[in-house]
Amino acid sequence: MGYAALADGARTTEDRITLLERNAAELPETWLVPLLRAWSVAESSGKLADWEAMQAVTPERRPVWLTLWSGVRAAAAALAAQDPVAAEAQIEAGHRLAADLGAADFVSRFEALSAELPGRPAESVARPAERSSAGRPGGLTARELQVLEFVTQGRTNGEIAAELVVTTKTVSVHVSNILAKLGVGSRTEAAAWAHQQRHINGH
Repeated sequence: MGYAALADGARTTEDRITLLERNAAELPETWLVPLLRAWSVAESSGKLADWEAMQAVTPERRPVWLTLWSGVRAAAAALAAQDPVAAEAQIEAGHRLAADLGAADFVSRFEALSAELPGRPAESVARPAERSSAGRPGGLTARELQVLEFVTQGRTNGEIAAELVVTTKTVSVHVSNILAKLGVGSRTEAAAWAHQQRHINGH
């Protein structure tokens, strides 16, 4: 059913919403139903907050293609809301996943969205994560380094979000990106890496 909602390139958002609502109403109450309902709400409103709420529903069981689709839609919503920080976080996470999977269509979608970020020349769109992290420790972007500093202080995602004036979900995406880039499995390990870097650099 989810495949059908996205398979037809000519299908409108209204068609997707109708299909999602109809099928969600007919399904038994399983883990999938809240995900479909959240997807329907996000498609209907087009708001960043609703796409982030959808991304928070059963992320460990969500189909990969839907994760990529929600990343595209959330990034577009963030750009429309003039929230480049949230947009960049969505684009980097989505681009990395799409590239790892060899999902060329989604790679192209994220690269096109990256070109819309403020201050991004069109010719530098090819690798958003590499472009924004060139020459920085661990390949982290400036924003990810800022988030990592808060992590080393023991701050929660909610506290970091309040400090940076972004959503908790945006911080969560940044933290996930940081762990993936550093090749560590926890915030504690990321903090230990940061402390080690300071020692190496004499800070």
